[in-house]
Amino acid sequence: MEDGDAGLLYVTAPDGATIAAEVIVPARPAVATLLLVPGLGYGPWSWAPQRAEFAAGYQLVLLHNRGTGLSDAPAGPYSIGTLADDAAAVLRALGAPPTHVVGTSMGGYVSLQLAAAHPDLVVSVVVIASSPGGPGALPVPEQTAMLWREHAHLTGEEFARRTMPNSFAPGWTEAHPQEYAELQTARTASPVSPEAWAAQSAACEEFLTDGLRGGGLHQPVTGIHGTADRVVPFENLAELGRQLPQAQRIALRGAGHLCWLERPGDVNEAIRDHLARAGAARTDVPGGAVTAA
Repeated sequence: MEDGDAGLLYVTAPDGATIAAEVIVPARPAVATLLLVPGLGYGPWSWAPQRAEFAAGYQLVLLHNRGTGLSDAPAGPYSIGTLADDAAAVLRALGAPPTHVVGTSMGGYVSLQLAAAHPDLVVSVVVIASSPGGPGALPVPEQTAMLWREHAHLTGEEFARRTMPNSFAPGWTEAHPQEYAELQTARTASPVSPEAWAAQSAACEEFLTDGLRGGGLHQPVTGIHGTADRVVPFENLAELGRQLPQAQRIALRGAGHLCWLERPGDVNEAIRDHLARAGAARTDVPGGAVTAA
């Protein structure tokens, strides 16, 4: 791709599934490559604030996890290891140098597993509203799990309408009706089948029980988590620190699960700080900040 281009990359995963990613190349030389891995049932639409913030200075790779977007949706079961291998196939096809990986929720599980299983591809990791899994991790709260079970029979669009408010901090959707309506529209424009959602969800449950496979991580890690998260409990941020002592931990007081959408300024600042510590800060704007594209 030429500078300033945005395009689609399709690769074949180890099991033969086709995996898609959107690749955005900045007009100026990129400081580094950022792989953005979305969460359970979500797609590249969920990265809008981060895309706007970082596209001017970094090559962005927005992954379509299997089962979502333009990627294949083979029958389950899925595993976080399989999703991490999908991401690795994308990075190898892209031929980029070792990459900074940012993952939200399930995308954080995938990001950590990618770094553990394919350390040659990953230079650093940011996990948002996520968990390292394992015996010390807390699962999805029963109230949220019950909400999902009650609506599991619905179409992807209707499931999103009924369950998405729970992923924000209490009261956020009422206080930000226009922003919420726009996010809901973006999500329902990229529906996920109940079967694919269930396959991803089962992969998450397995990961939260078993944790990382393939050894620990040596790369720099930052964890960002809202204290009012009703999907992946906030206590998982402390577990990240216990398992990965090198992890920087950032608590966003009062923020919900979708903290990167509720509080994009705070989350983007934390990502910028992480990139600066990892040696990938922008140097042509004050403080290394990336201006909006």
